[in-house]
Amino acid sequence: MLLRRVLILSCVVVLVLFVRPVAAQTVGASLQGFITDSTGAALPNAHILVLNLSTGAARELTTDPAGRYHLPVLPPGSYEVQVTKDGFQAVVRRDIELAIGQTAVIDLTLEVGRVET
Repeated sequence: MLLRRVLILSCVVVLVLFVRPVAAQTVGASLQGFITDSTGAALPNAHILVLNLSTGAARELTTDPAGRYHLPVLPPGSYEVQVTKDGFQAVVRRDIELAIGQTAVIDLTLEVGRVET
């Protein structure tokens, strides 16, 4: 009975030691940042389009109330980020290279758009 308990405990210890590193492995890259106006104020609900330049795949999201965005688990590759918001000029950042395990921080500032009368 004691031998059986020791064997089970040993198996549990081995599993814990080997399963934790596997869970921590990263399968892609991520992109995050802040969108602000020219005064540094956060821009909530800004529309963000992230385009994979190699595959043409696009992902869309909006900033949270603090102007933050986060797009996890992107395949490695070359990307373009486009940000738009009513009343502001659009901003495009090209040639963002993402590698496996990388978290790229792309903070962008939008300028007030021209008002038409």
